[in-house]
Amino acid sequence: LVLEQPLPLTLMPSVAALGAIQRRLVDEFPWAGDVIAIIFGELSGQAALGVRVLGMSPTLLVGLPGSGKSRLARRIADELGVPRLDLPLGGSSDTKVLGGTSRGWASGKPSDLATLMATRRSASAVVLLDELDKAIDYQREGSGLQSYLLALLEPETASRHTDVFLKTTCDYSGVLWLATANRLTPIAAPLLSRMRVLKLDQPEPEHFPTIAENVITETAQRWNLERWAMPDARELDLPWDQITSARQLRVATEQAVASWARALTRH
Repeated sequence: LVLEQPLPLTLMPSVAALGAIQRRLVDEFPWAGDVIAIIFGELSGQAALGVRVLGMSPTLLVGLPGSGKSRLARRIADELGVPRLDLPLGGSSDTKVLGGTSRGWASGKPSDLATLMATRRSASAVVLLDELDKAIDYQREGSGLQSYLLALLEPETASRHTDVFLKTTCDYSGVLWLATANRLTPIAAPLLSRMRVLKLDQPEPEHFPTIAENVITETAQRWNLERWAMPDARELDLPWDQITSARQLRVATEQAVASWARALTRH
């Protein structure tokens, strides 16, 4: 019933607000400054021209495991203040999350995207397609998830996308699409042609203290604590000389914070 009435779109932030967001993200992801500059350069250009509604080219972040691409995508969505739908696609070919499930099935329901818009009462959303390169078209040619996404990434067809449960068309033209992948080769060429591909470099050792600080901040949020209640990265017993990747550092920092918390209970 909520979807029967027009829902509001997210307004484009001001140039100043976009600049502030960009600086915060670069502070968190200093190795991704070029990628962040491209994304927010486009948004700032639109804002300067007077574009009123937030919009962004479908974007694919490509990088090796541990480069922080999934977290960067989530942070972009959060900073823009748009409802976010996370779709982990590893090994998936299921289109029901985007097209709904027929009413003939006991598990019939609208698509997750339509449900998000109804619950958040917003016609704008960010869909995070995580591990797009692992979304496999198991079925016959042209019927899997990658093929299904083609129409959703075109504004004209996205504005009249059919939800099989609702038995009507939904306007998804206000949706922002962010995807991540480790490699490009498994992604179908027609889908790639509809996306802006940005390569995310691996963090260097000089970025490791920033990553550790980010992990501690995330842990504080997960535990519903203020950041000041948590230790600084330099207070933790981290094996800096043995760490070779960002992913390894994240695991080591999480373990060190857990050990620090356990030590508090013994005093």
